[in-house]
Amino acid sequence: MVSYSINPADVVVIADPGAPDLVTRLTKAMELYDRGYRIALRIDPIIAAVEFETGYRELPAFVEKHLGWHRVCKAFLGILRFDSTLLERMTQTSGGRRLLDAEYVPCPDGYFRPFRGSRTGFYKRLVQGIREYAPRMDISITMEPDYVRRAALNL
Repeated sequence: MVSYSINPADVVVIADPGAPDLVTRLTKAMELYDRGYRIALRIDPIIAAVEFETGYRELPAFVEKHLGWHRVCKAFLGILRFDSTLLERMTQTSGGRRLLDAEYVPCPDGYFRPFRGSRTGFYKRLVQGIREYAPRMDISITMEPDYVRRAALNL
């Protein structure tokens, strides 16, 4: 299995400068699929800032158009999380500050994440978008407690 990390184009420009764009990643994923590889998509880190919500809402349709969810065997979702050291470094750059539009709070595992209700809602909307194209998609919510996973996946 080959896993590709993806995010909407506007997030890639800020969070992953110099990396291949989304169309290139999905094209390469299709090439490997055609050669017999199983493909997984990792939407992680999800930047839960208001300015990027539209991009994440449109991401499942974009994947369908450029790869097709039927070629994907698994999807991993994870909200941006970081420790206090990374938080300090991120606040020192303009790009980093833009990624911190959501209100981050300390969690029991020592990482900072958006409020539970906010991130659960973000996951639910993304899961619903994916399931419009792939109702039986194997979706994993990464680096989250079980109560967030269950709520996000409607379990």
